Amino acid sequence: MADHASVRLAESFYEHLTAYQSTGVAHALHHAVSELRARHPDRPSLWASPVHIGP
Repeated sequence: MADHASVRLAESFYEHLTAYQSTGVAHALHHAVSELRARHPDRPSLWASPVHIGP
C-alpha cells in the first residue's frame, strides 16, 4: 500500500470513527476503504489490503 493512500485511509478512518462512534471500528474502516476505492477503482493495491479482525 502506497504511503499517500495509507495517510488518506487513516485520516478518513479517524474522521468516521469520531463522527460515528456508535457504529464502531469495522464500519469506520469500511467507509474509509470505500472512499479510497471510489477515488482509485483501477488500483486495488491502494485499497484492497486493509482488513478488520475482531469484534
